[in-house]
Amino acid sequence: METINTNLNVENNGPSVRGSVFYLIVLIAIVPMITGLIGDYFSTRFLSEEEVSVLGLTGSIDTLLTALIAMFGIGAQAVCSKDVGARNPGEASRNYTSIAAMELAVVLVVAVVVAVLRMPIAELIGANDDIDLRQPASVAILAFAIGMPGSALYYLLSVLLYLDEKTRRLVLYATLANFAVSLAGQIAVTIAGPTMLGYLTCGIAGDWVGVIYLVICKRKRTIYFHFLPGNFSMKRFWRVFSIGIPGGLEYIYYAVFEFVTYLFVVNRFASYYLAVFELKEDIGGIAENLVVGMCILLVNRIGLAVGSGDKARIRREIKYSWLACVGIAIVSAMGLAFLYPQMVELFMGDNGAHTAQIIWHAKYYLICTCIGLPFYVANNLFTSVYEVRELLKHAHLNYFLEQVGFALIYNVGLGWLIGPVGIWIAYPLTEATTLLVNFILVTVHNHRFPRNWIDLSFPRKQMEADEI
Repeated sequence: METINTNLNVENNGPSVRGSVFYLIVLIAIVPMITGLIGDYFSTRFLSEEEVSVLGLTGSIDTLLTALIAMFGIGAQAVCSKDVGARNPGEASRNYTSIAAMELAVVLVVAVVVAVLRMPIAELIGANDDIDLRQPASVAILAFAIGMPGSALYYLLSVLLYLDEKTRRLVLYATLANFAVSLAGQIAVTIAGPTMLGYLTCGIAGDWVGVIYLVICKRKRTIYFHFLPGNFSMKRFWRVFSIGIPGGLEYIYYAVFEFVTYLFVVNRFASYYLAVFELKEDIGGIAENLVVGMCILLVNRIGLAVGSGDKARIRREIKYSWLACVGIAIVSAMGLAFLYPQMVELFMGDNGAHTAQIIWHAKYYLICTCIGLPFYVANNLFTSVYEVRELLKHAHLNYFLEQVGFALIYNVGLGWLIGPVGIWIAYPLTEATTLLVNFILVTVHNHRFPRNWIDLSFPRKQMEADEI
């Protein structure tokens, strides 16, 4: 059995988000974003209309499976980072073992069930409506199921190695290896003859290359905490898993929002407006995925600071997390606003009867996305603190209002009043209103409006923990 090295530097007084750590966070966040962007480009440009339709149709299944993995991973990050910050590798190992063992078991069972029931699932999501897409849809669902174990292992190993300062760069190297394999595979598939299954297989192969690399590196190094067989505890599992539930539900909330909005658009306006949403996801998602990736990584940084109990360090991490993420969001929004006309035309492909109208609305939607992006990032930072502090009601409320509550009220209300443009305007309004609610929550919790950076870390929660 592996032993735990309790003498490793876990950055109790180490560097903050500034310097090399900050650049590492940006790189780890930006590489998957580029990987996804290139994948979207290859699939939309080289696959048949039928196969592109299948990817859109089965996207909700992929989202739900991703949500399941995220529920486990987010909790593991939040809890284990605090244990490491408190210099308690034994506790970190026990919590990590409990969540990792259950995640692998659940993921394997779900993957097998989804693979076996892929045809009924394809029919359930409408693959036999109008055009019979059951067979290609079932193939895509099977690929999602096969990819689940690799994605889960990749996530778990990344959490394990990222929380140790001495092995953190290995996560970046694994991410780069994943990207290289995925890109090379997509180019090879395109040359050999583009197929949906071929492109999906490239992503699966990339995850497994990352897993193999991290496993090999892990065996050659002594790391701060480990997966320890025999240390599983259902009580520990539920504590860690409950912290990840709000983040997992975010995917489900968004699926509900997407379904209701799409239904409203098709019935109120015309189905070709759905192409505007796809363009926004492909192009606007570039900046969103970058800053969200950074926020996910910063959960670990904030957790390490909170676990240490060092108020100066907590203040420093909160301050630079806010400045870094909101700053990157503003710069990304400005860059997106400058480049979006060329990007819309690049992703649009062949001209159609409504191409000009779709492009105009897509550009308008992207401008609204740029305006809302800093608010969106600020809301994600609040959620990161909620998860680390285990303020689960706050996290649930934040995700629900952002993805369903305010989003649907503004989308349907403004869409009904002023047309499709109202739906595009709804995005920044939703994020700004949710941010206002988050400031109200922190004000109520602290009994005063936040006056400094430490107030944004919910210090009363720290005092309650110290008293216990």
